[in-house]
Amino acid sequence: DNQVRVAVLEALSAAGQSDRRLVSPYLEGVHTFVAEHLAAGGDDPEPAVVAVELLGQMADSSSFEVLFRLMDSGVSPELDQAVRSALSAVIPGSQTALLRHVSQDDYSMAEKYRLLLLVQENDRISPLFKAELAEKALSATIIRGEDISGMAPEAISLQLAAVEQIADSVWSRAAETVADYFVVAQEQLRLGLITGGQLLSVVDCLEKLATARSVSALMEYLGVLNTDAAQDVASVDQEVLLAVIESLGALGDKAAFDNLLYVTYLPYPETITTAARIALAGLKW
Repeated sequence: DNQVRVAVLEALSAAGQSDRRLVSPYLEGVHTFVAEHLAAGGDDPEPAVVAVELLGQMADSSSFEVLFRLMDSGVSPELDQAVRSALSAVIPGSQTALLRHVSQDDYSMAEKYRLLLLVQENDRISPLFKAELAEKALSATIIRGEDISGMAPEAISLQLAAVEQIADSVWSRAAETVADYFVVAQEQLRLGLITGGQLLSVVDCLEKLATARSVSALMEYLGVLNTDAAQDVASVDQEVLLAVIESLGALGDKAAFDNLLYVTYLPYPETITTAARIALAGLKW
């Protein structure tokens, strides 16, 4: 009887409020109950809602997998809301599992993207862990030396969200990973998988990280753009080019001198050559 089930779950909740240790031995049973109740197609979602609320109250990392699999189950709006609230409480204590899931293949790209967004939205997670998780997620998506023309949109969304988090947290440890993705992102732009504006977010991230690897990645891309412009200046995205030049100027590394100087000899618009001269003037010698 669902009324009895709800009463038992509410009794467990009351016990947990006085002493969590009283409830911990029964969490696995609650996990099983939720799964079986929903699998049986029960018309009354209340027992599952109360069970999920109990899991959120306990905030035990063992509940993460169960709750994550319940997200957007479609059973009822009440259950969806309860699951999201419970996950918000459980995620801060599930960091080891989170890192494992974004690095390995047990979750799909869509699930990893959803997971990353849940962590980004959680105010109880530190910015440093958010950045570490983003770096792990980004690294796991980079395909080197393979055809990316069929890359899933969810994977690209995950990559861009990860770059945004790394930039927001100024996680300089991820500079190598972001630079590796920058090469992939250039190909994604060429294939029409991302827009120039989305590539700008990667350029911005490299500038914020401000490492030697950032400089070399931007400098190499400027060299590619200059080579393209020498053949057909119209083929170069002017907005992206300007962002790369300005970022190199802001970083001020003298290693960018040759490529910036070459810009001034190519048939770019005046705005581009002026930006290159300003960047050259700002290099540190």
